[in-house]
Amino acid sequence: MAVTRFFDLPSTSVHEVEEGLSSAFGTTLTTEGAYAFPEILKGEIIPWVEARYPAGSERAPGGYSFGGLFATHALLTSPETFTHYWIGSPSFWWDGGVKSEREEAYSAEFDMLDARVFMSAG
Repeated sequence: MAVTRFFDLPSTSVHEVEEGLSSAFGTTLTTEGAYAFPEILKGEIIPWVEARYPAGSERAPGGYSFGGLFATHALLTSPETFTHYWIGSPSFWWDGGVKSEREEAYSAEFDMLDARVFMSAG
């Protein structure tokens, strides 16, 4: 489970973490799957659910720790995919706090964020 969490949820690569995981599990692993994950959700999972169930247009990723880091990434990079976000104690420490830089870049370009966001820490 830890390998999946490290692969799918961070949006940047941290060489030391990749080396440790690759060594521990005997295979090459990367830690920047967050760019692919929203595309998989939009291109495969959401259409699959909508074809089988009466799904509304409101969608929300949510998570704690690395899940909160991913929800923040989705908020800043593909805000059209989701309408609500639950961000619990996100791992903003990851990769030297790169997410703060991304938020600053987003806010420099956009004045408004069309989303409902709940964020907690602790």
